[in-house]
Amino acid sequence: MKFTTNIRIDIPMIFAFAVLIVSGVGIHVTDGFVQHDIWHNWAVIHVIASVSFLVLGIYHIIGHWVWFKGLAKSMKKKSKPNIVLTLLFLFETVTGAILLAFTDGGNSHIGLWHWWGGLIMTAFVFLYG
Repeated sequence: MKFTTNIRIDIPMIFAFAVLIVSGVGIHVTDGFVQHDIWHNWAVIHVIASVSFLVLGIYHIIGHWVWFKGLAKSMKKKSKPNIVLTLLFLFETVTGAILLAFTDGGNSHIGLWHWWGGLIMTAFVFLYG
């Protein structure tokens, strides 16, 4: 993938990720402490940012598909953080989809897994990203 195409995908991904962090914290900070409408607004922002991040992430993976294919053949030290980040991304995507599709209400076990996965992914991005 060309450098300019990478920039066109990666910069919006960074912005979407920042919105995900802020809105995810907003959801958990406001849960049970403020009017339901405020919590709902945070949740809507979080879902919109999540879908944006997911779509951009798919384009990012497509753009780097050759690298992902080569990953199975050689496990370099440099690629291990990327593998962990990819697995965290998949975990957050699956748990988020389960929350949207099958879970009614907050404070479910899957919601807590999604929350902790998000915290771990955020810390990981700041440490290794």
